Amino acid sequence: MVAAIKTVSAVIMLVAFFLPLSQCHLVEPIEVKTIEGSKIIIENDENASEPKEIVIQASESFEVDSLDSWLVLLAFFWPTVLTVFYVVSRKRMTHVVRIVEPLFCVLTAYFIGQALLLGEILYGGYIWAGAISIYFIAAVVDSIKSFRYLRSQ
Repeated sequence: MVAAIKTVSAVIMLVAFFLPLSQCHLVEPIEVKTIEGSKIIIENDENASEPKEIVIQASESFEVDSLDSWLVLLAFFWPTVLTVFYVVSRKRMTHVVRIVEPLFCVLTAYFIGQALLLGEILYGGYIWAGAISIYFIAAVVDSIKSFRYLRSQ
């Protein structure tokens, strides 16, 4: 049952990779024109355009030659990779990985959460947050079972 929950959550996180996660408004910066004594006179840049909306979507910002892009890709895909690993690997080795899996969830939530909190969270961000939360709970349950199994050996 726990494996099925983790598999479904991992697939949902994969889908969230292709959805808009958050949105922010970029306003052109203001320029400091002159400094008089202790007063700073600030004027708007005459060439500044209207505020721009930027939608953060992980799949559209992926660049093959960027390490950051590969880390983002890994943050969305590692649960699926672990799900496959559990199927093809030896049982004892999977117990060791399952014990540290909740730590992976926390680090991923922090990493992706930084991007989500830059602006207004969109539906992809909520879907991803729900999936990682459910995956985390299932991983904690799995981790406790694995710890008890290894301790009894």
